[in-house]
Amino acid sequence: SSSATLGITIALATTGVIPFETAAALVLGENIGTTITAFLASIGASTNAKRAAYFHIFFNLVGVFWITLIFHQYMDFITWFMGRFKDITDINVSVLEVVDGKEVLPYPYMTAGIALVHTIFNVTNVLFFLPFTAVAANILNKIVKDKKVMTDKFLTNLDFQMYDSPFAAIEQ
Repeated sequence: SSSATLGITIALATTGVIPFETAAALVLGENIGTTITAFLASIGASTNAKRAAYFHIFFNLVGVFWITLIFHQYMDFITWFMGRFKDITDINVSVLEVVDGKEVLPYPYMTAGIALVHTIFNVTNVLFFLPFTAVAANILNKIVKDKKVMTDKFLTNLDFQMYDSPFAAIEQ
């Protein structure tokens, strides 16, 4: 579960077991991992469900790829952005580091920072892909063809006289 791994990532980061940058990288990996759920759910599902699952995979793979290319600048931006909110006290830290005899947080706003990494990743990707929605839909329509429905094997309508007798309706 991506929610469970995100919770584990936050716990590891806030206790100082992993640094903020590692937590951010894990969040990006969790975004790819969550696509497996949609893909598995699309097996045997409708054509549109398959299209949505395939786009979800593509969306996250492309997003993680370009963020990985600029990862250090992305982390600098997140850190800068978090610095704009110094009055927020999101202290979910159970273990403090001791630096020069003083207790300090490993990262003062770790939980909010991880949430920000995840949120900015998704919002930026949506804004990036938004102009290409029609193009993506056309490509997915070509890749995942509509299923042909055989009308002679499936019930298309029910005779109104059959509503009075449920057994006859089921039979029809």
